[in-house]
Amino acid sequence: MATPIHGESTPEELNIFFIELQTRADEAGLPMIIIPNEVCFRNAANRRAHYGENPDDVRQYQLATQVAYMGRQSGTLMMVANCPNLVWEQTRLFRSGTWTEEERTAYRQGEAEWHCFAMSSHDTKVSNILCPSPGSVGPNQCYIYDSSYLPGNEIGRQRLGHLPNLHMARNVIQAWRARPLRLTEIWVGGGGNYDNTCRRMTAQWMQDVVSRLLLQCGQAVDTDGWEQVFI
Repeated sequence: MATPIHGESTPEELNIFFIELQTRADEAGLPMIIIPNEVCFRNAANRRAHYGENPDDVRQYQLATQVAYMGRQSGTLMMVANCPNLVWEQTRLFRSGTWTEEERTAYRQGEAEWHCFAMSSHDTKVSNILCPSPGSVGPNQCYIYDSSYLPGNEIGRQRLGHLPNLHMARNVIQAWRARPLRLTEIWVGGGGNYDNTCRRMTAQWMQDVVSRLLLQCGQAVDTDGWEQVFI
């Protein structure tokens, strides 16, 4: 890719990156749409609460409600970012002792950093390329790549809301289903982000999805170790 993505990339640079991915997909005839901006807010009211009515800011950030109408049943790929989720404080994972008191305080004060991840949905035709393992391929699957993902532990997690970094994913899926776009399974995986490089790693994963689908090399994403979750 001509446009390198990193933590300080501007909305304009992200937009160019997504357009480049879309161009590659279109030229190869892939039935996929890449959302042209980072998806950051559930709806317009949520966005206004953060940025007001500035038209420049409005254009730079996509809404979950918009994505529901932009997406295609055949394939949708996007980068999603969510702000610190104070509601998550009430989960068992937050209270499990894995966070320091300083981290909890920063979280409560809204000082925790935004976190980005990728979401991809595919119907059977694309899923058979994306994840061909026996028993794991079905129509209309959603894949959520989180560079900070940790495999399930003794606390256990079977619901998307149990994962600390992904509450915007729940908003996107709810908007998809309200349209409705069918989703039969939701899978989460990733990991490896040990130095605050979530945006760069997410962009690389999106490139890998498109590149492998273009090559039709059998498995666009290594989903070993991923877990199925529920809303």
